[in-house]
Amino acid sequence: MRAILAALCLGFGLSSSHGAPLDGKWSFVAVLSGAESIQAVIQFETKDGKTEPKILFTPQNSKGEISNFQLTEKSVSFRFRQTLQFGQRSSSVEVEFIGIRGNDPKVILGSSGPVDGDDRARQRAKLVATEITQPLPSELVTRLTLPEPMLKIQEMNRQGATLQTQLRTEKDDQKKAELQKKLTDLMRERDEKSPQWLREVLTKHADDPAAFDAAISLANLARTSRSIKLTADDALQIVAIARRHAEPYGVRFLVPTLVQLAEAFVGTTELLAASLQASEIATHAVTDEFPLALQSRCLQVYQLALEKSGRTADAQPIAARLTKIEAKLDEEYRTKVPPFEAQAFEGRKRPDANQVVLMELFTGAQCPPCVAADVAFDALLKTYQPKDVVLVQYHIHIPGPDPMTNPATLARWNYYRQKFPDAIRGVPSSLFNGSPKAGGGGGMANSLAKYNQYCDVINGLLNSSSPIALSGRVTRDGDVIKMDVEVQGAKTGGDSDLKLRLLLIEKEIKFVGSNSIRFHHHVVRAMPGGPEGVAIQGTSFRHTASINLTELRKELASYLETYEKEQRPFPQPGRPLNLDHLKVIAFVQDDQSGTIQQAVQWDVAKP
Repeated sequence: MRAILAALCLGFGLSSSHGAPLDGKWSFVAVLSGAESIQAVIQFETKDGKTEPKILFTPQNSKGEISNFQLTEKSVSFRFRQTLQFGQRSSSVEVEFIGIRGNDPKVILGSSGPVDGDDRARQRAKLVATEITQPLPSELVTRLTLPEPMLKIQEMNRQGATLQTQLRTEKDDQKKAELQKKLTDLMRERDEKSPQWLREVLTKHADDPAAFDAAISLANLARTSRSIKLTADDALQIVAIARRHAEPYGVRFLVPTLVQLAEAFVGTTELLAASLQASEIATHAVTDEFPLALQSRCLQVYQLALEKSGRTADAQPIAARLTKIEAKLDEEYRTKVPPFEAQAFEGRKRPDANQVVLMELFTGAQCPPCVAADVAFDALLKTYQPKDVVLVQYHIHIPGPDPMTNPATLARWNYYRQKFPDAIRGVPSSLFNGSPKAGGGGGMANSLAKYNQYCDVINGLLNSSSPIALSGRVTRDGDVIKMDVEVQGAKTGGDSDLKLRLLLIEKEIKFVGSNSIRFHHHVVRAMPGGPEGVAIQGTSFRHTASINLTELRKELASYLETYEKEQRPFPQPGRPLNLDHLKVIAFVQDDQSGTIQQAVQWDVAKP
């Protein structure tokens, strides 16, 4: 920590306040886009040469705690935990503040963010000397004067939020349709006009603090929309402006800012110089004391920018550093995730209960609330055996591009969206034997609750029996996998529409998206024979299918390339196409009701 803070003061031209006493009251302030918000009022008092902090005030319905307080001549840092109370429930958030003591004895600029992680959520913050112990509600948030273009974007966002609120409460279908049209038209107008407004801020108001937000917003728009075209000079200007505004808040804010810009530009050839510049500055500023996840992000994008720039020799030592860091991160992740002990299933209580439960989870590597669902899913793999529960996950491009998405997962998503439009609306979404249950997710802290919720659903279904029996065999010859499946006991005709469907899943894929889940399990890679399935005929039915992994890799790579070219660029490098440790799943589903009546899983032999 001290090495980082020394670099802050020496490396970026910030001078020290010569160890002036910190004693007195200070507002802990979050610097937001267009506003500053008081998080707490802290009293610092020095006795016997030791300074101690004390929380004097936090906003209504919350309590604050300070820990890990450190004070030097040049820096101040601490962890701030805020607990919010909602009736009988409470929720806690802990952030780490790192501030730099400069020439102004009454203001300490810095940044705050989650204690562990890659600093994606780190934001500007500061300590401001105050005489006020209990700020009035009207004093908690200070609105900043914004340039006119930013006000236009802010007003459109406000109108959009109002329309969304009205949509959620409106019951009349005709009025809902009118509101939806207004919202759609408004968002289209905003998306068309905001790039020009953001450019105007950068050219006419580059010294205004709002220029930082404009620079980041324009870079993100260029990253997520193919319709936004930046020149090489545009990108370099964005890096320069963002860097200038980020530096006063310290290297722990500067580095993730530059990494974010480097990631936004590295996928576009014309913007590669800006990506290389941003990632190079960030890499030189990073030390071993930075969070490993942030080091990894920084080195990944720098390595990629070097390789794409033809500097393969320079990329080699970066790759070596990255390999060591990734190994440490993998080890830490496997030790800590899931953050609870999964209990093994004790067995079925009914001897005639033979139906295998098929759980299908729709998720996304860019989806923050999918964390709880994904971690709970991983714990289920430790709780149940495939003879009782078969687990699969489909990756979807929600809210951002996910390289584990493929035509099969999208087809399955559309199948359930049409059948259950009110229940299947986003990720994470979970289905058990074809019925949507236990939806929603949350962060890592909610993973145990989600796991218990999943177990309650599964344990109830494990009391069921099915007349259908699935058997067969899966063989492999090189890259060709053959499946021979037999269905016994199916009752066809009448109101049923039974289909046999096959899934090819990969046991584990390493890919780190923006939600920081490192390993994804039982990921669907294809549906051999097609997502529409095969109609089951008679009480004794046999079906054969095959899939060529060489061809599948080409098809998946082509799909991802086309998606990136025609839709949106992928936010992280890497295309996980190893197709290792494969399994095949067969299940029988009634397309009239969506109910899954039986399932089975086989391992695929290695070549």
